[in-house]
Amino acid sequence: MKIPLSPILACLVLCSSLSAAQQTMPSKRAVTPVHLGTYKVGSNEFIPNSASTRSGPDVLYNNNLATGYYSVPGADQEWIDEGGLQDRGDLQLTQINGFEFSYCSTEPDPTQNSGGFTINFYREHQICQLPAGDGYPDGSDCTYDLIGLPLGTANGGIQCWVVNVDLSGGFECSGDQAFYFPTEDAAGVNRLFGWGFIPHQDNTGPFLAHGGHRNDNSFVWWDAATQQLIGCFWFGGWPVASFAMRILGPPPNVFEYGPDEPDVNDTLRLLSDPAVAGGMGHWWIENPNPGRWYWFMATLDWNQSPALGGTLLVDYPNLLPPTPLQMPGGDLTVPLPPVLPDEFHTQAVETNAPNLSPSTVTAFSTSTKNSNWKPQNKSCSVTSFTVPKNKTACKVVDAGSGRKKVGQEFLMEARFGATNPECCEYRQYLKGEFKVGGTVLTHNLPGGKKLEKNKYHEDGIRGATPPTNEHYGHRSEGDQDTTDVYSNPDRATGKNYDGYDFPGITGTPPFTYSIDLVFKGEIIDVCKCNKVVKSSTWKVKCSGTVNQPEPAQIGLRQLTLEVDNVPVTIQFSLRENREMRAIVSFPSGPESLVLDASQVDLQLQGHTPLSSPAGPLLQTVLREFANSHAFYNFDWPENLDGQWVQGTIAVLGSEPVPFQIQL
Repeated sequence: MKIPLSPILACLVLCSSLSAAQQTMPSKRAVTPVHLGTYKVGSNEFIPNSASTRSGPDVLYNNNLATGYYSVPGADQEWIDEGGLQDRGDLQLTQINGFEFSYCSTEPDPTQNSGGFTINFYREHQICQLPAGDGYPDGSDCTYDLIGLPLGTANGGIQCWVVNVDLSGGFECSGDQAFYFPTEDAAGVNRLFGWGFIPHQDNTGPFLAHGGHRNDNSFVWWDAATQQLIGCFWFGGWPVASFAMRILGPPPNVFEYGPDEPDVNDTLRLLSDPAVAGGMGHWWIENPNPGRWYWFMATLDWNQSPALGGTLLVDYPNLLPPTPLQMPGGDLTVPLPPVLPDEFHTQAVETNAPNLSPSTVTAFSTSTKNSNWKPQNKSCSVTSFTVPKNKTACKVVDAGSGRKKVGQEFLMEARFGATNPECCEYRQYLKGEFKVGGTVLTHNLPGGKKLEKNKYHEDGIRGATPPTNEHYGHRSEGDQDTTDVYSNPDRATGKNYDGYDFPGITGTPPFTYSIDLVFKGEIIDVCKCNKVVKSSTWKVKCSGTVNQPEPAQIGLRQLTLEVDNVPVTIQFSLRENREMRAIVSFPSGPESLVLDASQVDLQLQGHTPLSSPAGPLLQTVLREFANSHAFYNFDWPENLDGQWVQGTIAVLGSEPVPFQIQL
């Protein structure tokens, strides 16, 4: 039921009395919004008075017919609006690389930079309901925190603003090569997307507008502060209960990706027109540097690996011929063959000489994925989808060798129709974090990815070897993994899918832990361009303390390096008792393979540790494969703050690798 709501009614009134919430009140007039500038998420900087943006060029959604009114949720209140992203061709998947929103405020702001907002995007939403899944509110598919924006005048006079938000360079929604933002699928699911507006100050709210595709005259109110659903609201008919939003994206069938952890030479942006078999392909560097040469690479698959102060985002060295190709002036137009792969990935590098070699490379670009999927004359039919199934409460189990594992178990079960079951495949994604002693641990995922708090990546095991599969649900992987099974009759054509997972932390007590993960399971139709057919979201959330609380963390630095082709992250966290904790994290294989302290050797020049790892190393576990973590503590008086420290790290019997870091 929609509840009439005054645009100036605060949450305090709503929460105190439902009858008060049902009253219709006068709307609050806005002033004409002023274009404020562009917020670049990649560099976390705001460029005032800038109307230019690198987002687009296509407009995916436009809800900007002004009403002349605005409304105020209250601090940390989320209002969720909805709309439809229209299908564009056969591939019913897209990507958001920028958006524009408008707001008004009467909150006094003498500095004109005190405002903060969170904008959430949800791939699926239903009118007058919360976005699907028990992961809400952490279940947003993309989250952006914006700071340093103006509110009202210094004395609290009304001001209204329009802000462009540029997501290019690795912050797109979605920014993971295996996770997509689906369009409405008008002939099938006919889905809506949702977007949430959260101001972090009072007297501030969205500018009301209409005109967006399939936008409804309603919105959902979620109290992010108390974690409670307030209800579904409108303003009695006029003004329309929807918010100004324009969403931008790349051309159809083109996706752009950047590195998760950009290095100093990750400075270029590669753009692309759609690649059509038998046509002309066009790729170009945005703002190429004079006096430099550019080289174009293409591969069937993607990866992410550090190289020469930058990041390779293609599956180097497995290049598609005839690449690498020179890009004169950073621009390449080439004839494409009459048959193209279903998808391929591209990247460019810059050199300071007319030859391509490690000694001449000066910069790396973002990557593009060009999709050429064509729907087949068959499709996936799902008869049941029970994900997760039999999810347990948080539990502690014995893990052998004096260790304990804490986490939650669950099953994934799907059943497909008798016709064309091979079209149906399961996928599993996750985001979140593991913590021990208040410090976030690094957990590696396939494709050079790492577990991130607010960004979904495909769940899996980095460097998995048979019989273990790297991912869940890929029929092309092996048929001996008992946690990832297609049957009735076999992996290639089975009508049954059954998976198992027990994400958690394994260590030798005592330790303090926190597990905060959000999972998303989906059935995709590989015969219909990977169209999302079914989806479910859930959380794994556990925490506990088996010893006295540890001194609080007051500073954090980290570095990542390759040690004999093993990605190793070292986190240095300064505690309030002036101890420096160093945590060495690296992928270590199956959970059953217990590594001890002899497999890690961290040395800091001139510093003797107060404590070093002893016995079995602590593990974080996804899909029964582990990342291991070794803990060191050093005395760290104040006179050492800000100084450069040299050291070496060795893991798994490697030779020591030198490093330096400013702590």
